[in-house]
Amino acid sequence: MSRYSRAYAYLSFYGEDFSPQKFSNVLGIQPTSSGLKGEPILSFPALLYKDCFWEYRLPESDDCDGLDEALEKLYQIFFNKTDVISSFMREHDLAAKCCVVLTVKRKENPGLRLTTKFVHFLSELNAWFEMDGYQ
Repeated sequence: MSRYSRAYAYLSFYGEDFSPQKFSNVLGIQPTSSGLKGEPILSFPALLYKDCFWEYRLPESDDCDGLDEALEKLYQIFFNKTDVISSFMREHDLAAKCCVVLTVKRKENPGLRLTTKFVHFLSELNAWFEMDGYQ
């Protein structure tokens, strides 16, 4: 068990019916995970995915201080593909979200800073932002 807080971030695209493989081909990026609506969820085989999805997750870090850098890395990977992503999202009626997941130790008080350019990037994708916290 780690004595430090842990954190990771991911960008996810999801919708009723689209091919995650086709999305990967359009982007030239392979997802860290993807799935099709109706397929069993690997970690919970009795449950089925409610949507098709394509997700790119950055590795978990030992410290919440790395979140700014993680979001910058997501930005660097995807910002020059905004037009292609937006077009694909419109054609396939997709939604997008960026999520930060924190597992915080009791005596730590992590913070999160969103840069203007990152907020603009999420806005260009019409993506929402989510932060999940756990102890």
